[in-house]
Amino acid sequence: MLGSALWPLVTTILGFEASGELDGVRYRLLAPDWIWQGQAVNVLLSAWRDAGEAGQGRSGGLRFTIEPPAGAFAAPLDAPRVFSLAPPAGEARRGAFIGWVASAHVPLGAYAFGLTVEAEGGEMAGPPAPVRLSVPVEIIRGQAVPPGRLAIIVPGIVALLATLGIGRLLSRWAGRGFLGRAGAAAAP
Repeated sequence: MLGSALWPLVTTILGFEASGELDGVRYRLLAPDWIWQGQAVNVLLSAWRDAGEAGQGRSGGLRFTIEPPAGAFAAPLDAPRVFSLAPPAGEARRGAFIGWVASAHVPLGAYAFGLTVEAEGGEMAGPPAPVRLSVPVEIIRGQAVPPGRLAIIVPGIVALLATLGIGRLLSRWAGRGFLGRAGAAAAP
């Protein structure tokens, strides 16, 4: 019961999720809904075809095309903008658009990636209309602790101070010599 009460909260935290079916192939897309400045956005793709659908639809797969917001994100030179997944009947195929880095020089705010899903290949004429999605990603300020040595030192100092504070509180509450006192003997 608690799990069903928390489910709306969990799905909100996960970020952007879209799923659907196009020409007998089901797909699902996952992406974050926020990102720190200077960090990478990855869009995960999954396509599958049920085992009983071998003869339905086209024999091809799906082609995913990503269109990043102009000037807000940069990708490595070898990052693809088009990804094709052609799952055989009863199997799934996965892929990802990775490495789209949020520029440190753009204003904070929401930006939208354009994502197009369309059927490709196959013998049937007249492919279905492509599905166009808008993937909103909000850029928030940079990390509070930069990666590297400080990412280890700062939490360590916080943990040490918390441990010393808890030890001081326990010693005040326990009284003098609480560790050296013998407890009452347990009678059988």
